[in-house]
Amino acid sequence: MIQPVLCVYQRRYSEQDLYEHLVILSWLCLERMAFLGEHIMVDDKREFNDILPKFSGPVQPLLSGMFHTQPADSWRDLKKPLSALLVLRK
Repeated sequence: MIQPVLCVYQRRYSEQDLYEHLVILSWLCLERMAFLGEHIMVDDKREFNDILPKFSGPVQPLLSGMFHTQPADSWRDLKKPLSALLVLRK
C-alpha cells in the first residue's frame, strides 16, 4: 500500500527581498504591499491551527477569517506575520 506523503515548501523573504526579487524583476508597478498575520495564538511559538485535529483540514480555510488579521501596511504591526500580499500593475 502506498502511503501519502505531505510535502511542505515555504520561502521566507524580508520586505526588501520581496521588493527586489518579486517587484523589480517582474517589471510591473507595485500598487500595494500588505501583510497578513495570525491574531489568535496558543503561545509565542504555536498558531491556533497547530492544535486543531488533522480531520479539520477541509474546514480550516473557512475558519481562516477568525484566525488571521486584515491586511496591514507594515509587518511590524502584526503579532505574528505570516504572508505578504502584493498587488502589481502592468
